[in-house]
Order: sequence, then structure tokens, then C-alpha cells
Amino acid sequence: MNWLRRFLFRLRAIFQTGRIEGELSEEIRLHLEMQTEANVARGMTYGEARDAARREFGGIDQVKELYRDERRLRILDDCWRDLRHSMRSLHKEKAFTGTVLAIFALCVAANVAIFSIVNGVLIRPLPFPDAEGILTVFDSYPKAGVKGGVSVPHYIERNQQITAFAEAAAIRGGGATLGDHGSSEGAEVLYATPSFFPLLRAQPALGRTFTGEEGELGHSHVAILSDALWHDRYNADPSVLGKSIRIDDVPHIVVGVMPPGFGYPTRHPRLWLPLVFTDFERLDGMRHANSLDMIVRLRRGVTVAQAQAQLDALNRRTLKQDPGAKIVSEVGFRSNIASLHSEFVEDISPVLLRLQAGAVFLLLIGALNLANLLVVRATGHAKEYGVRRALGAGPFRLGRALVLENLMLSVAGGLLGLAAGAAGVRATLSRFASRLPFEVTPGPDFNVCAVTLAASVLFGLLLALPVVWHTLRGHLLTFLSSESRSGTTTRVVHRFRHTLIVTQIALAFALLAGTGMLALSLARVLSVDPGFEKEKVLTGIVSLPNYRYSDEKQRLAFVERLVAALRASPGISSAGIDSGLPFTWGAGGITVQFKSHPLDPGEAGRPHPVSSVAGDLFPSLGIPLVQGRLVGESDVETGRMVCVVDSDFARRYWPKGDALGHGITPDMDPHASFFTIVGVVRPVKQHDLTDLRADGAIYLPYGAVYFSPSVFMVTLRASPSTPLSGAALAAIIARIDPEVAPFDVKTMSDRVDESLAGRRISLSLAALYAGAALFLAAIGIYGVLAYSVAQRQREIGIRMALGARPDQIRKQFLRLGFRLVAMGLPLGCAGAWIVARTMADFLYGVGPANLVVLGSAALALGGVAMVACLVPSLRAAHVAPAEALHTD
Repeated sequence: MNWLRRFLFRLRAIFQTGRIEGELSEEIRLHLEMQTEANVARGMTYGEARDAARREFGGIDQVKELYRDERRLRILDDCWRDLRHSMRSLHKEKAFTGTVLAIFALCVAANVAIFSIVNGVLIRPLPFPDAEGILTVFDSYPKAGVKGGVSVPHYIERNQQITAFAEAAAIRGGGATLGDHGSSEGAEVLYATPSFFPLLRAQPALGRTFTGEEGELGHSHVAILSDALWHDRYNADPSVLGKSIRIDDVPHIVVGVMPPGFGYPTRHPRLWLPLVFTDFERLDGMRHANSLDMIVRLRRGVTVAQAQAQLDALNRRTLKQDPGAKIVSEVGFRSNIASLHSEFVEDISPVLLRLQAGAVFLLLIGALNLANLLVVRATGHAKEYGVRRALGAGPFRLGRALVLENLMLSVAGGLLGLAAGAAGVRATLSRFASRLPFEVTPGPDFNVCAVTLAASVLFGLLLALPVVWHTLRGHLLTFLSSESRSGTTTRVVHRFRHTLIVTQIALAFALLAGTGMLALSLARVLSVDPGFEKEKVLTGIVSLPNYRYSDEKQRLAFVERLVAALRASPGISSAGIDSGLPFTWGAGGITVQFKSHPLDPGEAGRPHPVSSVAGDLFPSLGIPLVQGRLVGESDVETGRMVCVVDSDFARRYWPKGDALGHGITPDMDPHASFFTIVGVVRPVKQHDLTDLRADGAIYLPYGAVYFSPSVFMVTLRASPSTPLSGAALAAIIARIDPEVAPFDVKTMSDRVDESLAGRRISLSLAALYAGAALFLAAIGIYGVLAYSVAQRQREIGIRMALGARPDQIRKQFLRLGFRLVAMGLPLGCAGAWIVARTMADFLYGVGPANLVVLGSAALALGGVAMVACLVPSLRAAHVAPAEALHTD
């Protein structure tokens, strides 16, 4: 341990220099005084004794230096001395230092803003204890293009019979009316089995979670509030526990309040209710009514492959009692076990990774710019470095000083970028949060800070390499004979710096072209006809209390009264009901049976959106009739077995146009009744304007057998002069039933715009990256030309003294700038093609070699380059020969 004590002893000297210097001086003084007293005792005078003591002791400064060398870690002391010298030098060159820090901070801030979201969504585990062990189980039908969810019979069987599952839970989203007469509000609800909270290891902030008994019929009238609902409606009153509140006009006892921020990814419930399965949902005929999300934890020591094998074996057994076994087998039915986290981020992951790639592109452009600036500065300090080498500074010492200087700049720029990035995270989340599967902390966390600082150090080291190479490669005599304003740099250095600029231009062009492709893609998406008129259409979700509307006739009576009340309201031209409105949760995909069997031998059936409609749904959405007639009020009132399909459905199965009169049913029961097709309407987009699949939709009359859901969407079209108001819709519904209130009230325009949020955000951020890249490219081109003018000032003066005209000088430097741009553009086109290929699934109607986009990007970059070239070229043209020739 002696080495450790020596190390700590020497390390202390670095951080306590003043104290140790004082102790050393005091020790030397005492030693001299003691020797002087000894000499006086031997008979010397005081003056002779003091002089003799000093001669015997030796040089005081030399002794101190030897003592310092012994006590200190010399390399750390030298590094600290180099850092102080660099700080003084950078402080003198404020313009250079500020430019470098600004560029570095800009690039780092862009990466911090996106990486904070990438880290929060893609890297960090779900916000639950032991989240890595939570898996999801879902059914898929690959040949039909359907994936997700499980049915009640499948959940019950898998929970009971698969021994690999230590815990299992099911949830279902929905809505409910909360409150009493006059104070009701619609609220998003998450129905969950009692096992849901223990599986997530979730503890309430107040009270308790559901008991096993509360998941059974007759015992489920309990509720758990979210923290937001507890504060908003109940003023965070702890006494709400045990109180009765009305949900869907049924008294429920509040048993718990969840902590702030708790939720289930992709859902934002205001309260939780027990999930209870009805006898109808348990029927074998409902085996593929996949309305549940199922999550599990595996038993200790069990692998996912073993659990998957048990799940596959159970499916083979249960298919024997499945009435739809033949149909689902034809569409490739299978069940899957996957990481819950990976399923949640599956859709958002490509978008985030592309945005992060754009930020990295910007960082590379900034790094090239910084490398150029640092090499320029090193060239300007060539004589200083030469003098230091002549005075004995070896290559290692000089290289170390340059590396430390670059590290100091990169770390300072990284810290500034981290601070700016924190604001960028909040700004990005303000527009992006609703698209994320779960909540992200509005600021960089430890992981982001650590990665940012590590990346800053790495970039500092990489940026130091060209500076060190440029400084140490030259001959000492060349450095000593060079001058910062008139010396010339070698052709190799010129080529290196020009290569950096060309690469920077190519990257900037690729980023600019990629942004243009996103903009053109969004413009073409916006021009897509959704199949309905979205302007002046208000929609809202209504959830009828099952307690009072358990009978189909009761629900139908409410719907009829609601449609009549909406029609009678001033300013409303038409109103309708739909259980699967486009751009909401959508109509459910159900495989249908055909009375006339239009499927070819071996052809698999595919699911189609099926919804229940009433009132003037098609006129309110502006969906035109193509053939036949619409579902009328008499059809709804009498429960007539008729339906309407869209032209995609009719064209798929009856390409000759003879769909009318044929029978279809979404019921898999072999003895099901068939609906007769009486009309064909225009197809509409269900979820995405860019969806090119012609799924084909089916519209059944509300109130038909098993098709009168208690949760549906209200659609009303207002006259041009009537403002749309959610409060007006709520008032109309309250006049029919004061205990029912709409929620998620939005215009159809808003719903369509929400589906484009990801594209808009991607374009906005890409535009910011492209703008920054253009700015950096302009700085790079300007820096190269400005430095070239400064380096060749004496040459320019001589040429002008010999008769060269200013326009010749100006054209010479303009040609240099445009030559660099011309070299970078072809490389940029290749980069743009690669960028477009990586974004192919995100672009709509835009190819990887779109001439309009590439031409516009070239013009934009060329215009910026022209402006950047113009200032140095004009400066060169106005050099005074006499002044230039007198410059050292």
C-alpha cells in the first residue's frame, strides 16, 4: 500500500498547491534560521552565519523545483498548465471560440432533444417494476393481415391451462359517464381483471386495488381513480375513499387512487373498473372476438420458447371445439408471445430512429465544419507552434496540448448543448407527447447526460486528430518561416480542407433533399381524398350505461331519440350514428360468410370493417351512394336483415357489379342469418390516408342481431354559419338522458389531422435539421474562402499591382466556391437516394430520385453557397496593393 500512499500524497499537491508552497517556504526558512544559529554558535557574526547557511543550503529556487517534482504528478501538473494556456489563448480569440461553441452546442442540442425521447421510449424499460419480465399474448391472422388482441374464451383457457404463465391479466378500453345529474362527464375507462395491478407490481397512492371477488358479476361496482381525476373532480380529497360515485348511472365505491403518472402505455384512462366477462362473451362462437389485451409473467426458469410451445399445443386442442376453425385456419391463425415493450414501440420506433439519424447527420456536418475551423486556426498558429518546438517542446507535449484544447472546447460545447437540448426536449414533447406510447420525462436523464458527455469527449478526440496531424507533420523551418497573414499552406492541407467542405455539402444536400421529400410526401397525403367530407362535421363518443341499457330495444330507442333530437336542433343539417367511425378506433375487422360462396377454392377469407349505423350517417359524412339504396329508418326500426357495402367490397367479390341482392353475415355460426346487400357506397379511409388496401367495409342497421353496441359515435354536420360545439352536443344528449355525456368530442378534421401528427412532426424536425445544415454549410464555404483570401493577400496585392482587375480576382474566388459546391452535389444526390430508400415506407407518392425535390435542394444549397462566396470574393477584389505588399 506504499504506492497508494505516495499517489495520494502527490495527488494532494495538485489540489492544494498554495498551502503546500507555503509549507515549503516555511520549512526552508526554519532550516536556514537553524543553520544560521549554529554558525553563530561557532563564533561567526550574524551576517557571516547567514551567508554561510545559504551557501551550504544551495539555490532556494532549485531546491523548491526539485521538491515540486518529487511531490507532484508531473503529467497532471503539465496538463493543467496546458489547459490554462489554452484558456488564455481561446479567451483572446473570442470570435473563434464563440463560433466553435455555438456550432457544437447546436448539433449536440438537436441530438439531445431526440435522444432523450429515443432513450425514454426505445431504451428505457416500461415504467413498472421488473418490467423486463412482462410479455403480451395476442392472436394473429397473417393471411388476412390482422394482428392483435385475444378473446374472452382464449384468455380464460390460457390463464387456467398454460403452466408457463405465473400471472396473467386482461384489459379492455372503453368509456363511461361519470357523475350525477347536472354534473356528469364522459371519461376514458380501462377495464382490468383484478390480477392486472399485482402483475404490474402497481401500488395505489391511496386505498387498495381490486380483489378477486370484485372481478365477478354482481360484485364489480367498485372503482379506482387516476391521480388526475382525483385532483380535477374531487380536489384531492382523501375522504373520497369509501364514498359512492355514479358511473354509467350505477353507484360504485371508490376503493383506491393511483399515484401520479401511473397508466398503461398507449392508453390514458381517467379511472379503472373491474373487467367482468358476460356469459355471451364466454361462448365458443366468440373465440375470435379479440377485444382484450392480455399480459403475462412467466414462471421462474421458463423460457419464452417453452411458453410458446404450450400455447401452440393449447390452440391445437381448442380448435376442435371452435365453430370457426376452418375459416381461421385458412387465414393462418396463430398465437404469439412477445415483449410488451417491443409491441408498444413497434409503430413509433421507425419514426424515432429516422429522426435520430437526421440529428446524427447534423452532428456529422457540424463536425466537418469544426474540423475545418480548427485546422484553419492551427495554420494561423503555425509560427507559435514552431517556436515552442524550437524551445524544446517535443511532439508528445505539443500534441497533448492540442488534444486538451480540443477536449476543453468539445466538453464545454457539450455542456452548452445539453442545456439547450433540455429546452428542446420540452418543445419536442409539447408536440410529440400524444404520439408516444408512454410518458417521457421532459428533460435529459442520467443516461442522456452520460452519453452526451461521452460523445462530446469522443468527438473532441476525433477533431483533435487533423489538428495534431497538421501541426506535427511539417518541417520546423517551415513553421518558423511562416506568418499567420502571409504564409502559405501546403497543397495537401488545401485538399484536406476542401475535402471536408465537399463532404459537408454532400451531407447537407442529402438532409435537405430528404426534408423536401417529406414535405412533398405530406403535401400528397393531404391531397388524398378520405372518401368523406371532413369539414363542419362534429363527432363524439357516447357510452350507454349497461345497467339501464342492457336490452337491445332500450339502446335502439335511445339512438332513435338522439337522432331525432339532433335533426331538430338549429343549424344541424344531418346527424347519424356509427359504431366504427373512420379515424377513431375504427370498425372492427370481421371475417364474413357468404350465402352464395363467392370465394374461389383455397382462397382465404379476409376480415372487413363492420359497423352499425343509424340516422343520416352517410349524408352527414358526405359519403355518396353508388348503387342501390341506403339503410333506412324503417330498416332500423323493424330490424330488417339488410346491409350496405362499399364499392371495394363489392368489386372484390362481385367484379361484374352484381353485388345487390347477395347475402353476407359477419356471424361465424353455421346457422347464422344472412344480411341482404341493398346498396353500395363509396369507400372511405379507415385509419390512414395513405392506406392503399381496399379492405371493403360493411354497414349493418343499428339494432340488428348482436349489432347494437352500447358504445357508439355520434356524427353531425352543421350548416356553414353554425359553430361546432361539444357543449351543444352534450346539452342535446342531456335532454334525452341527463346521466349520459359524450367524450372525445372532436371534428372529423381534427381526427384526420391527428393521424398525420407523426408526419408533421417528422417534417418539422427535419426542416430544422436542414436549416441548420444549410447554415453550417454556408459557414464552412465562407470560412474556406475567407481564409484563402487572408492567406493569399500578398499574392493578390502583387497581381493587382501588375494589372489584374478586381473582377478577375472576384471571379477567381467565386469559381473556387462553386467548384466545391459542384463537387459536393453529385455525392449529395447519391446520399439523397440512400436517404429516400431508408424512408421508403414513410414516403407517399415520392420516389427516391424525384427531380423536383433534387432540383429545389440544389437551388437552395446553391443560393446559400453563392451568398457565402460573395463576401470573401468582394473582399479579395478590394484588397489595396500597397497595403497588401507592406503586410508582414
